Amino acid sequence: MLRGVDLVNALEWQGKQQPIAAWGERYGGGFQVTMGLLQQSQQEAEAEELRVRKQKHKTIGILLVGLLLVSGLAGFSFIQWRTAHGHLQRAEENRQLAERQKELALRVISRFTYDIPELLERIPGTSQVTRVILEQNLASLERIYELAGKDADSERERSVNLNKVGMLWLTVLGDSKKALAIFQKSLEIRERLAASDPSSVSAQRDLSVSYNNLGNIQQSLGRSDEALGYYTKSLEISERLAASDPSSVSAQRDLSVSYEKMGDLQQSLGRSDEALGYYIKSLEIRERLVESDPSSVSAQRDLSVSYNKSGDVQQDLGRSDEALGYYTKSREIFEQLAASDPTSVSAQRDLSVSYNRLGNIQQSLGRSDEALGYYTKSLEIFKRLVDSDPTSVSAQRDLSVSYNKLGGIKQSLGRSDEALGYYTKSLEIRERLAASDPTSVSAQRDLSFQLWRIGNLKQAAEKYAKALQYAPENLTLLSDDMELAWVQGDAGRCRQRIAALDKLLKPEETDYGIVRFYAWLLNPEGSWQSVLATIKQIGEGKDFDWNFWATIPKVKQLPDRPRQAAEAFIEYFEGKSNLEELRKKLDALPKQAEDSPGNGQK
Repeated sequence: MLRGVDLVNALEWQGKQQPIAAWGERYGGGFQVTMGLLQQSQQEAEAEELRVRKQKHKTIGILLVGLLLVSGLAGFSFIQWRTAHGHLQRAEENRQLAERQKELALRVISRFTYDIPELLERIPGTSQVTRVILEQNLASLERIYELAGKDADSERERSVNLNKVGMLWLTVLGDSKKALAIFQKSLEIRERLAASDPSSVSAQRDLSVSYNNLGNIQQSLGRSDEALGYYTKSLEISERLAASDPSSVSAQRDLSVSYEKMGDLQQSLGRSDEALGYYIKSLEIRERLVESDPSSVSAQRDLSVSYNKSGDVQQDLGRSDEALGYYTKSREIFEQLAASDPTSVSAQRDLSVSYNRLGNIQQSLGRSDEALGYYTKSLEIFKRLVDSDPTSVSAQRDLSVSYNKLGGIKQSLGRSDEALGYYTKSLEIRERLAASDPTSVSAQRDLSFQLWRIGNLKQAAEKYAKALQYAPENLTLLSDDMELAWVQGDAGRCRQRIAALDKLLKPEETDYGIVRFYAWLLNPEGSWQSVLATIKQIGEGKDFDWNFWATIPKVKQLPDRPRQAAEAFIEYFEGKSNLEELRKKLDALPKQAEDSPGNGQK
């Protein structure tokens, strides 16, 4: 039987001999054999152990009778005992064999579940293969742990693997619902382990990590209240662990992450002051960690991220100078890290993103030349990263984003031809990525959006329709195409997208407010009360995270009354006014019978 390096080499050779699409089928059959060996070995071990116990009892009985009757039988009894002892040794060997079979199965599954999907992520056109691998391997993992029992070590190992698989579903395939279900399974295990041993630091930390993972997904789905609940639980654990061992670097870092997560959530809710408070707490911890170990690359990077987060909030609060100061500190760290390890892709990418951030703030300050300089530096780095690894999908996408940044700044400077050149380069990249992997929702969405950006609305709509064939419940695709359909004047398609979103969204989610807005725009002479009622239900100060760049030009074509109402709603959605100001603007408009409360509500 192949083991260790030989096993890995054999798997690599086998992968080269047959098409990737067949891996899932070959892999499934191979694991059935492994599972059979594992289960058979355990069953044989249990049967052998039972037989050994009976044999030993029988032998002991014979020995006692022999001692009373005939001393000569003692020799025979010893032989019987020695035979039974041999059976016991074989039973132990069978148990060890079962454990080795489990370890072997886990090693192979680990390779197929974690290593290969991460490699496939870099290869266009492999998302469907990745999905098959993850689905089959998740089932195989569950079968292994069923056979292994429910001791604490096995259960923790199971929760760790579930978290890894969930993260792959989220980051590689972008399937939040599947990832959410897997993370919840992991959480259930960790809650049991933490409850059974409250003094275990590792069990408490594992539980905190699970709460953070679930908070991340709930926030990405727009479920702020659920996210806040999970983040708060994680923070409470992190604070206890950090207080119980102030010298623990890992505990302090975990606490800084929890503060950062709370800051992210508050920022998404439009509570910039509260967000800044959490970010500063995280920043202070990270500054201390860097002071205690200046050579730590991870500590330096964490600190740089904190500077960026604090800069973002300062910019939202209108404090551009303070924001620029934080961004500059972040850039200085990233420049040091990139210079100390020029071969590090992550360090180079971090620096490029930092340049983009500085370009954004310079552009917001009206300093187009400075913005152009930073965007150009960012583009140069992304070009090098693509040249060093042309197969990297993420590097290609980053480059397309960089071209769009330069296109935007050129357009703002009135250089339309140059802007179109950059937009076209971005489009070419996105066309290649979408063509190489028709099942990639993100690639198809990027292409659709880029076609929309350059004014090819008809082709953009066709690409959105194609992407929705693969992901009919994808909220981003449905929301994008809802807006595009309204801009195109395709009321039928717009209603279809609204109906689909209504089934997927909860009334308290921010995207639901956007959907109700476009539902009203289909009949802007009618009542807007349903939009107002939805906004009230969602709650004050939420971040709707919506860019109305394509909607605003058509809104300006509406008659005065609906135009002013639509503009008032857009200002609210963009965080430029509060609910009371929105109501005052709407109340100041000429009244219509349809505007009476209750009419037009869903």
